Amino acid sequence: MAISGLLSSKEKTKEQWNQVKDSISRRLERNHSVEVMSEILSLSYFDLPLHLKTCLLYLSIFPKGYTIGKEDLIRRWIGEGFIHEQNGIGAYDPGERCFNDLINRSLIQQGGKDKFDELNSCRVHDTIFDFIVSKAVNFVTLIGVPGINPIAGNKVRRLSIQNDGQIPSVLLLSSIRSLSVFGSNVEIPSLSKLTILRVLAFEDCGQLGDGHVADVGNLLHLRYLKLNHAHAVTKLPEERTELQHLRTLEVHGHNKIMEIPAPICQVERLECLVTLVTDDYTILPDEIADMKALRVLEGVNVYIHSVGFIKRLGELTNLRKLGMLFVNSDADEEWEEKYGEIISSIYNLTQANLDSLHICTVTEPPELLDNLCKEHPEPHGLRELAIKGDDVSGLAAWWGLLVNLQKLLFCAYERVSEEDVETL
Repeated sequence: MAISGLLSSKEKTKEQWNQVKDSISRRLERNHSVEVMSEILSLSYFDLPLHLKTCLLYLSIFPKGYTIGKEDLIRRWIGEGFIHEQNGIGAYDPGERCFNDLINRSLIQQGGKDKFDELNSCRVHDTIFDFIVSKAVNFVTLIGVPGINPIAGNKVRRLSIQNDGQIPSVLLLSSIRSLSVFGSNVEIPSLSKLTILRVLAFEDCGQLGDGHVADVGNLLHLRYLKLNHAHAVTKLPEERTELQHLRTLEVHGHNKIMEIPAPICQVERLECLVTLVTDDYTILPDEIADMKALRVLEGVNVYIHSVGFIKRLGELTNLRKLGMLFVNSDADEEWEEKYGEIISSIYNLTQANLDSLHICTVTEPPELLDNLCKEHPEPHGLRELAIKGDDVSGLAAWWGLLVNLQKLLFCAYERVSEEDVETL
């Protein structure tokens, strides 16, 4: 597959393909063992442009066999500084092209797909992964990986701690730019000494507590911060933050209420705030509108946020993607006052730059969107709409307004009206 990927990147001429064939043949004549696979993979690797080599080597930071989220990987690349804005276009699109290029070259494999049947993750074949690790010795330092021991005295640029990894005292950590921690049995280093971190990710770290992240606000150079299933973390530092370069903040899978402090809203460059949660919910501050650069906001449970938050949500005119939850309505004492503000905010966002709206609820969307249609009958610019709930009937009038709609998903646990089906 890697060879076919290499050929796909070459000019489709007899001369080019013969060069690849002759190079492989010479290696096979000298060595028929498995070792020749590494030499063949080297052909694909050394054929890559420099930025793709860097992006490929970075995959060694994940555990072997790990399913890597597409958006997560691209935002990590951006945080590391591998991908940059091009011709006024945000860095995500060039990052997506790099991801697709590695897929097309068969250096990474397709993983799962999202609700619209589009690729949203990838994996690395074990043989290719071993090859990448061998090439990334001075690029990524691995701790807790069987058969791999960090070299004493080496400066560590990117550190990945896995399994039962314990940090050797001989490692020099002052130059770390990236720290990724996988698993609940891993030693968590003090962040107070890691002053030049750009990327910080905790994956399934049940041992991580508020004390471990107390110094996050002092990481001046931090671009990317992720807390995934860090159940014991209930808050980020509330004091004045120095995170002026932070572009991505992801909070996933918490089972305790977690508050995002107001100082986070002063981070002018923050583009992606994902608060996808499970049992309880993440509370965002009312100052949300101060995040002028925000382009992606997901996992917002409307019921637990204030009226002021919902009202100011409509001021995020650069927002491209919004994910809203309507869960646990019994806890909401301000629903009647909040209802009108939700309609107004959704309308304002769709008239600005919002092109993707995802709503997950039990009962609210039909009534909510029906009223949005009645109060604001102008066509809306949404290109992607996903609605999931017990009852998604009565939305036919709204479909007709979405003149730019390209992707539509509505999942009804109980019923869909005949009118909706006929309209579609």
